Amino acid sequence: MGLVSNTITVTPLLDVGGGNDSVLMAVYRITALRQRANVADLETARQVLRILGLREELIEDRINFALTGETLVSS
Repeated sequence: MGLVSNTITVTPLLDVGGGNDSVLMAVYRITALRQRANVADLETARQVLRILGLREELIEDRINFALTGETLVSS
């Protein structure tokens, strides 16, 4: 049997689940190194997205989309 991944992709460079990047390390990977970061949980992902400048409604939209495939914010 293969392993099932519990990782979700919140943005192209931010994954949640199984990772151990801190908030600051994730921001550094994304902004300075242009590398994919992986944090342990959704609250840490929210903190990363706040530092990257996303508004609260967009943060929740990205997380909801990652979990359900549906957006909360209309264009």
